Parts: sequence; structure tokens; C-alpha cells
Amino acid sequence: MKLLPQRDAVLFAGATVVHLVASIKLLVFVFGLGMARFDSGVPGGLGERIAGWLLKLLAFPVVLALDWLPSLRFPGLWGYIPFIVNASIWGMGAVMIRRRFRTSLQL
Repeated sequence: MKLLPQRDAVLFAGATVVHLVASIKLLVFVFGLGMARFDSGVPGGLGERIAGWLLKLLAFPVVLALDWLPSLRFPGLWGYIPFIVNASIWGMGAVMIRRRFRTSLQL
């Protein structure tokens, strides 16, 4: 029994990797901009605010849910686990959307 057809598996893997890379890059970018202006006290620019908003969007639902659970933390390299789980959820969402469109077009 196959879990996912080959096309769905490729879509899942591709969407998951793209989401994971984009999330990590945005996190590093926003963190770097914030640290660059740390001592000056200058508010963040438009680019930083947009990048922060995109990061929050991509962090939904798992990473943002961890903010609500302060007792649940992932120390060290384990901190990548919520990002991987979150990206996998988005990858599965891409597969579900593709399947939904494929079945709606066949009707």
C-alpha cells in the first residue's frame, strides 16, 4: 500500500523544503535586522516589518502555538523540530489543495 502517489510525494517534499528554507531565512533576516538596530533604539523599517509579518504567516500554526505554551521549549538544535513539523503541515496542505482541485476538475 502506497502512502502518497509519486506526484503527491514530490509536491509534499518540495513544498516542505521550500517552506522550511524560507522560514529559516526569514528568521535569520529579521533577527539580523533587529540586532543591527539594537543599540540605536530606532524602530524597524518597512522591510523589516513586512519580513516579520511573513515570518509570522509562515510560522502558523505550530511555531506560533508554542508561544502560547511557555512550558514547552526545544533547547539547542531541537529548536528546528517545530519548524520541520510546521513545514510538513504546510506541505500536506499543498497536497490536499492539489487533490481538491484535481477532484473538482474531474466532476
